[in-house]
Amino acid sequence: MINGVVALHLKTNTNVAVKVIDRTAVKIDERKLKREIEILESFRHPHVMKVYEYFSVSEYVYVVTEYVSGGDLFEILCNRGKVH
Repeated sequence: MINGVVALHLKTNTNVAVKVIDRTAVKIDERKLKREIEILESFRHPHVMKVYEYFSVSEYVYVVTEYVSGGDLFEILCNRGKVH
């Protein structure tokens, strides 16, 4: 299971998104997940959401990203059919 929450980054006083991945509910290849996150961390483009960091605690993996309002891209594509 993957959930997301909005959190406050205390040092910068800005909102961030935190994706929470439950390892027990989602079959993931840890090596591939780590590599994908590292690749996303290296991107610097105005149309790509920034990934700030990731860490794991027991059965959960947390991915901290730039907060982007407006909902999930998948939901937008399902509702609109395309993005302008």
